Amino acid sequence: MMKNIDSMLNVVCGLLLFRYSTAFVQTTLMPSTSRAPPVMSRSIVRLFDQPNRLAEVYSLKNDFFVLRHGQSGADVERVISSDPATDSYGLSYIGQMQAKEAAKKICELCNDYKSYNGICILTSNSPRAVETAKAVEQAAKYYAYCPTQGLAGGQAQGQFSILPDERLRERGFGKFDGTSDANYARVWDEDLKDSSHEVEGVESVDSVMARITELVQVCEEHWKNHLVVLVGHNDVLQILQVACFKAPGTEHRRVQALATGEVRALMIGRPPR
Repeated sequence: MMKNIDSMLNVVCGLLLFRYSTAFVQTTLMPSTSRAPPVMSRSIVRLFDQPNRLAEVYSLKNDFFVLRHGQSGADVERVISSDPATDSYGLSYIGQMQAKEAAKKICELCNDYKSYNGICILTSNSPRAVETAKAVEQAAKYYAYCPTQGLAGGQAQGQFSILPDERLRERGFGKFDGTSDANYARVWDEDLKDSSHEVEGVESVDSVMARITELVQVCEEHWKNHLVVLVGHNDVLQILQVACFKAPGTEHRRVQALATGEVRALMIGRPPR
């Protein structure tokens, strides 16, 4: 009887070991484009998966600027707009002016364009972000040129490259999409407790951190001595800044919030200014 129990325990332990070792390989080696998470408990995911792809990076080969889109119709109406399928909000008049001012500031901060091998504007697909990116292009197109290859391997057109990248998309706010922006506070309260939460279908901070730091990682692998402007959204860019100075995702609201149309140099290994 005891031998049978011992045999059964050995089989169960073996199956558990195989399950978690397989899930670990899937978590660490599967390409990030795969959205199918391994079947593991949340504690095991936390143990093996590091959402910050820049955790061991302490210097950058390129100069990065983060730029929050200018004021949009959603900001004016005070609604949350995060679903790419329904997001049609462009810039308000004030947002257009903010985008132009941000573009001017980038030009002032990086007036020696000839020192760069190239410049590229990466943007969220959201209309408000794309319109902001175009303002940057218009302001600086006579002073720089873009890499000949985009991140996806396609040829970049013209002097400048505006490359939409879904890793810059707005954070998904689940059931709060289309509701009052007062609900942001409810999500942020949960963020402080747990960076992996998905309350009401919200995209977790860990998920955002993984995709946005992967984008910077890919830029670093493809380019050297480039000026890279990342045009995106409040939470996404806040989370990127937190990742750059190695703080946990739960701290992202403790960083000074980016105003609409605000541009900020991305600093690695230290709090953003």
